[in-house]
Amino acid sequence: MPGKLLIYFGGSSNEAIGVEARHADVFALWGEPLKGVAETVRTMRATAARHRRKIGFNISFCSIIAATEKGA
Repeated sequence: MPGKLLIYFGGSSNEAIGVEARHADVFALWGEPLKGVAETVRTMRATAARHRRKIGFNISFCSIIAATEKGA
């Protein structure tokens, strides 16, 4: 829909997921291990479906660079 302002929401608590499923257009994730992301996506899709909604997803990554893993 042209001109529609999308609502992005992020949070993984049970309370946040309930709000997101009812009101958000896009669920915002941070770069996390893929297994955790896949589980979160499944949970969000199932919860949104219970409210007869579909939700989009956005994921952001932040690179932390150092000479060693400890330094990062």
